[in-house]
Amino acid sequence: MLVPSHYLVAFSRVGPYARASLDRVVYRSGAFTEQWAHEASIIPIETWPLLRHRRDTHIARPWGFDAIMAEHHHYVDTAIEAIRERGPLSPADLPDPTHTGRRLPESWYGSVPRAVLEACFGRGQLAVTGRRENFSRVFDLAERVIPHEHYHRHVERHASQRELLRIAARACGVATAADLADYFRMKVGEAKPRITSLSRPAS
Repeated sequence: MLVPSHYLVAFSRVGPYARASLDRVVYRSGAFTEQWAHEASIIPIETWPLLRHRRDTHIARPWGFDAIMAEHHHYVDTAIEAIRERGPLSPADLPDPTHTGRRLPESWYGSVPRAVLEACFGRGQLAVTGRRENFSRVFDLAERVIPHEHYHRHVERHASQRELLRIAARACGVATAADLADYFRMKVGEAKPRITSLSRPAS
């Protein structure tokens, strides 16, 4: 039986368990959310503000899809408004775009609606509220999912990177600068001065 990788992580720690229990913790407790971190990841909710600078520069997939979204922004607006009015939706719940076919040829993203919602998720407009049986994400407006204190918290980029590296160091224990940088997909050149500042004793 094949299962998504985050279920395997829990299994490696605790052995057999009810996967529905993990789903409740991730999607119903308010303590976690999904976001692009190392890759698509489940993160503590308080980490969400630290990734704001990443969301602000998010590049949609497949490559070049940002230009398509800009040209056909009316479909993007339609998708966001559908979620605003109807509540959490998956790509399958959205109508076909009028400017092209539903399918994205030669792309593992599969469909235009999925690519649109994933891009808006990467930018922070949307957040994940759950998964369907086929593991497709269900999206809602981020402002309705992320608690107010985290949604409106703004952390300066350098301070965010310092805290992300602190999180990486706690998780890794022993690591090179490249290891710590890669934990949140940070450039090593940006990470090194933050690591140096973290390693200085407090005055």
